[in-house]
Amino acid sequence: MVTTKDERVLKCEQTVLGQMILDNSVIPLVYDVVKPACFENRVNADIFTAIYKLYSSGVHVDYVCLVNELPKVDVMYISTLADDVASAANWRFYAEKIKDAYMLRSINRISAETQEEIKNGLMSNVSAQEIYNNMESKLAELTTNTSSCQVTGFKELVEMEAGQIQRYIENKKQWLGYDTGFEQINDIIGGLQSVFMIIGARPSMGKTALAQQIAWSLSKQAKVLFVELEMSGRQVSERFVSHLTRIPFGKIRSGLLTENMVHRIIGQMQNMAENENFVLGECRNRRLSDIVNLCRQQVRNNGVKIIFIDHIGLIHSDVKGQSWENARAVIDALQQLRLELDVPIVALSQLSRENEGKKDPDLASFRGSGAAEEDADICCFINRDRAHEVHDTDIPTEFVVAKNRDGAVGAAHLIFKPEIVTFEEDKDGELAKASTPVAFPKKEETKTEVPKEPPKPVEPPRQEALWPDDDSGENYDIF
Repeated sequence: MVTTKDERVLKCEQTVLGQMILDNSVIPLVYDVVKPACFENRVNADIFTAIYKLYSSGVHVDYVCLVNELPKVDVMYISTLADDVASAANWRFYAEKIKDAYMLRSINRISAETQEEIKNGLMSNVSAQEIYNNMESKLAELTTNTSSCQVTGFKELVEMEAGQIQRYIENKKQWLGYDTGFEQINDIIGGLQSVFMIIGARPSMGKTALAQQIAWSLSKQAKVLFVELEMSGRQVSERFVSHLTRIPFGKIRSGLLTENMVHRIIGQMQNMAENENFVLGECRNRRLSDIVNLCRQQVRNNGVKIIFIDHIGLIHSDVKGQSWENARAVIDALQQLRLELDVPIVALSQLSRENEGKKDPDLASFRGSGAAEEDADICCFINRDRAHEVHDTDIPTEFVVAKNRDGAVGAAHLIFKPEIVTFEEDKDGELAKASTPVAFPKKEETKTEVPKEPPKPVEPPRQEALWPDDDSGENYDIF
């Protein structure tokens, strides 16, 4: 059976609606491509509007919600929209088809209306240039229904800025954002603000420990969601117990604890249990759509104000291709999520293996893609030596802010304590000054040198002669 063009467009509309119901995380993505006016079928346009309205109010959109929201629409029609949809992965293909069909219908309509006006003599006193300008204006209006871009006059911008400055005056804070718990980091970035921030480090440098430590400090000021993709909830809690009690991680696991240690652990665990502002999120399948959906729900329904994600290299997007394509899709989605939710998002990232040969990381060091340095508002690195001895306790560390879209760059001096997996502030940089300069990988300290002369023989060399005076075959230096 051959389907007509109108039938194909209708099928695309139904498929997109079904995908939005099946996977709520694609709703804002679809809305960026098409608007209600793009739907040829008015019922589908009403359903699309209802879906976005419910989603914007923080409601999880499903069949029951839509039926209640649209009492005049056939219940059976709504219930069958998601029946033939297996996945929302190719939502963009169908959304673009809807957009193209809308553009073609609109062009045909504008052209037909103009021809009719000319034919009926309604344009007899109008020049050809004016007719063209009128058509151009109508065509330009089409983008209003297919674009999420907006234009704001300078008067409105000034009014918004005046209100923001007034809030600054009323707050009278040293930093604009949240207190990270590290004064030097606050001084550089102005406290954690509504930005997309990426913290990069080589494996085992302590990026997760530092992020958890900052998140704990922030949870005293606002509700924090920490999305952990690598460790279990039990592992995270063990780390917090070690950090808060100052008892070495290995000592806790061994069970060889004194009575005083046990009392400290019990006291801190009670403190942890009373902190309702720290929420741990676990997504075992590590799918981008599930992580994004979790963040939206927590921000809209649970009052979350700050999001941490550990780490972006483990996230799987729906993009099929090279690793750098997956990385770009993940970073793009997280930046869009930050703009949508208007909350700080701090994502951790591993650095590429090539950095094992560098003294200092740079913006090209992030694993998988250059999207990190392009899209992130703030890019940071943890730069320190690895612990070489079992009893190494205080390791000088630099927290390097290499990119800051709205502020300064620089380095904060920290101290890493491996036994309790904790960072402290080296306020005066005294430890860093007293130690050797921080080397990004240890092996960089060994530089290639010109080979030295082999050691001289034990016997005194006969340097008075240019050539050996016997036929022993021994090798002597000419000079």
